[in-house]
Amino acid sequence: MAIVRWTPVKDLLNIQDRMNRLFEDSVRGSRPEDQEELATGTWMPVVDVYETESAVVLKAELPRCQRKDIGVEIENRTLTLSGERRFGEEASRENFHCIERAYGKFRRHFALPDCLDTQGVAADYREGILKVVMPKLASSQRKQIRINVS
Repeated sequence: MAIVRWTPVKDLLNIQDRMNRLFEDSVRGSRPEDQEELATGTWMPVVDVYETESAVVLKAELPRCQRKDIGVEIENRTLTLSGERRFGEEASRENFHCIERAYGKFRRHFALPDCLDTQGVAADYREGILKVVMPKLASSQRKQIRINVS
């Protein structure tokens, strides 16, 4: 029997992702007049959250977003990722036959564990990927203890 490490943050993020998909799926396929709102309404960027020895890292796909339109805030152990992806000016809306890519404002919230140093958070945006690195407090990092054999 294998021992599996329980990660409550990962479980909560999975539940949040499933709920987001449930609501998105219930809106898709609704009335045709709602389709324009979908194309320019709220969208949710996909996010990966993983843990290293010294930090928790969040990576979000934000293609075609401008750096000035992206916001990252931490308040009361909650990280808020917000911003907007604007509709391009390549052609006027009337000339489009189909608009499948979503545009508009987004806002996502992530609960943070107590073991993070919220003062040392760093964010970097390159090639459509936002990377937020949240270092762990020194007291919460794992410490390897050597066992002497005598």
